Amino acid sequence: MTGRIVIFGATGGIGSATARLLHARDCKLHLVARDESRLAPFAHELGADATGGDVTDPELFGRVAESLPYLKTAVNLEPENPDAALNLAFALQKLGRTDAALKVLQKCLDSGPAHPQLLAEKGALLMRKNQAGAAIEPLQQAWE
Repeated sequence: MTGRIVIFGATGGIGSATARLLHARDCKLHLVARDESRLAPFAHELGADATGGDVTDPELFGRVAESLPYLKTAVNLEPENPDAALNLAFALQKLGRTDAALKVLQKCLDSGPAHPQLLAEKGALLMRKNQAGAAIEPLQQAWE
């Protein structure tokens, strides 16, 4: 694989799990997280590049479109992996592509057991689209 996979929230549970999975597959990583004191040692451990920053910073997200091919590759490597799906869905949603984010989440849900975070994010995205009725089922399932 050429290029780098950008992982936002790299020091959190989902982000760090995704980073470890992709590192184990010899992917080149660029980690992004707010907490630089945790980011630096984690990036060093994985031999990854790192950028400290908040994903709500518009300048940081101006580069998110460049990461989409790599996030899609991560999902294609393991379509049933909820961490990879959540990272891609998060990036798509930040770019205003809510329908595409919902499709990514649904594809992952269809490929394996129901994952609470996938269900919760699906419900949240449906709420953002003002589809409260459709959001009820995945949100309820997330809490079961």
